[in-house]
Amino acid sequence: MICRLLRFTLSPTFAHSSGRAANRRVTFVLINEMMGSAAPLQLVEGFWVNDAVTGCAIWSADPPEMGEAATWTGSCSGGKADGRGNLLFWDNDGVLARYNGEMMDGRVHGAGTMAFRSEDGAGFDTYIGRFEHGEPIGEGILNGAGGYRFQGELIGGISHGKGKLTTPEGWQLSGEIKDGRSVGEAFASYEDENGDIYVGDVENSMRHGFGFLIMANDDAYTGEFVEGAPHGPGIFEDANGKQFLGQFARGLPNGAGTVVDVDGTTYQGRFINGGPEGNILVTNADGSQAIQYWKDGEQRQ
Repeated sequence: MICRLLRFTLSPTFAHSSGRAANRRVTFVLINEMMGSAAPLQLVEGFWVNDAVTGCAIWSADPPEMGEAATWTGSCSGGKADGRGNLLFWDNDGVLARYNGEMMDGRVHGAGTMAFRSEDGAGFDTYIGRFEHGEPIGEGILNGAGGYRFQGELIGGISHGKGKLTTPEGWQLSGEIKDGRSVGEAFASYEDENGDIYVGDVENSMRHGFGFLIMANDDAYTGEFVEGAPHGPGIFEDANGKQFLGQFARGLPNGAGTVVDVDGTTYQGRFINGGPEGNILVTNADGSQAIQYWKDGEQRQ
């Protein structure tokens, strides 16, 4: 009964400054063109199969497999499924898929809702939207049995679209998604398996642009990211309240900046790979000041 299966895999991968990566993956299998149980007549472009009761013909890209069958409840025009109706598909394991919507010339065409058994057999995934000659097109909603949801516009097939992805964990990715990865600029909000929380810009599935990161140890960074790491102007605050305000490169303070200690003492100057370098102006909480000299991360006399 079933012919072509279209696979839509969403696996946003967000790179970390430490080099780790958080991956979440979901596969939506969209049954795109469906068929009946009678012996098919092979054509150049596919197969025609017939509802065993009504004889109404439905087009399929592939031949039905043993034990698969289908019924069509709706009108037939010229012996082919046409207009609005219901398709039901089953195999030896029970109901495989059901479709409620419009057909034209034996193919899924127009607005409709498709529900299809998930790959693990634990439930049903659904697609709500429009079809053209069996292909999903335009605005649509994919709901996975495991709790994943994609809502947006499909671009040339089910594996490419612009919209919003929400995962069962509450992750959100808004932008263009192709073959399971974000394409170009997008916006993300998620918590990874390490407990780090990120809200901000991503590009090509990496933290890139302005964002806010709270790490599992309660350290936090707000500022610019480049290819997954803090890079450019930003503010870092550790779990104890100590802050660094200034320039970052490759995930560490690099360039001009100021450290504000929890007691109010500030250290102003240049930083290299996270440590002060050269002459550093120290301003104490009482307003008194002094110059310290630092080399390779150590204070020198």
